[in-house]
Amino acid sequence: MGAGPERGAGFGDILRQRREARGLTRGEVAEALRLSERVVEAIEGEDAGRLPAPAFVRGYLRAYARLVGADEEAVLAAYRAAGEPGASPEPPRLEPVEIHRGWGRWLRWGTAGAVAVLVALVLAWWRGGAPPEGPVQPPTAEGAAGPAMEPSAAGPEVGPEPADSAGAPPAAVEPPAPPPPAASAPAPRETSPERAAPPEQVAPIGAAEAELELRLRGTSWVEVRDAAGRRLVYDLLRPGTVRRVRGRPPFRLVLGEPTAVEVRLDGEAVPLAGARPGRTLRLTVGAAREATTGGP
Repeated sequence: MGAGPERGAGFGDILRQRREARGLTRGEVAEALRLSERVVEAIEGEDAGRLPAPAFVRGYLRAYARLVGADEEAVLAAYRAAGEPGASPEPPRLEPVEIHRGWGRWLRWGTAGAVAVLVALVLAWWRGGAPPEGPVQPPTAEGAAGPAMEPSAAGPEVGPEPADSAGAPPAAVEPPAPPPPAASAPAPRETSPERAAPPEQVAPIGAAEAELELRLRGTSWVEVRDAAGRRLVYDLLRPGTVRRVRGRPPFRLVLGEPTAVEVRLDGEAVPLAGARPGRTLRLTVGAAREATTGGP
């Protein structure tokens, strides 16, 4: 597989040539491999100063080779031949720290003093106790503690007076009458379902959607976007894979190996004009259907 560019070329050149043959950009490779574009650029440029440790680089090279269809063993052999460039972290340097005897004595005294202050604070809090909760009960007239006497809101209590007394105090204010029971109150009028305002009618989003089916006869990189710009497929699909997605046509497709992919739109086969082995194909599927159905 790819016997031409792998012989006598560096591992970065092999991967770069395969990427360009598939029509992929460095950004697309970085997103597919979950790497930064800076790392992809360092791999293709074989830049030892920007590459991570060799243990990580070997894993990146295998994934990169599988993505673009290059020979993994040839890429790793070229990497070993280049001396496996990458970062080699230096072990941390441990330098002895000199501790003076005087510092240790002051440290012990300071610790003992802090512990003593903490113990004194705890004892003071324990002896003092927590303040009592609730109001303090005042003593009764006999001097003994009794139940708390709360002042009346209407003033001091006065004994009953004769009815014909001219200077009789006003009658005690009676508490307000309780509200009538809830049963006597008129029930709120409920709006009948027939009179309620109809909800706003919203057209379903998937009213004009179509189903796109991809059947893989071989390995191919596939990217699919619908008319709304949603990315429906962005993956390296293996032989025998059947992927079905729904979206609003027209669909924009990028096929890394178009001869290995069979495309169907709502069950109808879509001819792939211009499909050639090893050449990336970009096409739009369902444009005529969108023109007949109209937009939302």
